[in-house]
Amino acid sequence: MLRFLYADELKNIFTVYGSYYDLLPDDGKKIKCRNILEIFRRSYFNPLPEPLSLSSSQPDSIFVMMNPGSSEPRQFGFREPALDLPGDPGELSLLEMVFAKPDVTQYQVMRIMAEMKWDHVRVVNLSDIREPKSLKFFKQVKEFENNYSDVHTVFSQLRSEERGRIFDLKEEKSPVILGWGRDKSLLPLAEKALKFLEDFKTKGIVSPGHPELYSHPSPNLQKAKIEWLEDIFEQL
Repeated sequence: MLRFLYADELKNIFTVYGSYYDLLPDDGKKIKCRNILEIFRRSYFNPLPEPLSLSSSQPDSIFVMMNPGSSEPRQFGFREPALDLPGDPGELSLLEMVFAKPDVTQYQVMRIMAEMKWDHVRVVNLSDIREPKSLKFFKQVKEFENNYSDVHTVFSQLRSEERGRIFDLKEEKSPVILGWGRDKSLLPLAEKALKFLEDFKTKGIVSPGHPELYSHPSPNLQKAKIEWLEDIFEQL
């Protein structure tokens, strides 16, 4: 059985950085976004390179989740750069990586990292939009795509250059772990992701309700969290 490490211990072993930005539609209302999150073992870089960039390291694995939810930067004095729509997707590869506050889902990723002895995992999402309430998120994605494009997702054809850099793994056999959840509203985004990931070594707990949906790494109950960890570790 896996040892279930708690948050205080995990924070001493790992550190988290993210790439945050705002999209500015025509109506002037900011859409808060994050395109990537990097989780490093603290002993891996000593010290971390400054500035931290997408090219700093190739990850041992990539996790693909639904969206960044309530993820927030925690670097003093940092303000998210604003990108006008439709904007230049190439700018997203050049964003500054800043210290971020970990959440319960990232702790699950860290538990797998600890067990697998990984030094670096990258987290990306079906959408960059930071909206913690699922129903509001689905509505926002639909409105965004109706009014603009699918540039909010790294799996958009508009972001192929950035996507190539993001999915530059340490080894050809390095796994991509899928965990975007079971809500069928995600299927249009999931299909784009799976089309790109056809040639990658993917892992995940397939939903019994649909073969393109995968259980989220951090269900509410601790017992369910442990079951997810054990199932994924068995696959790995």
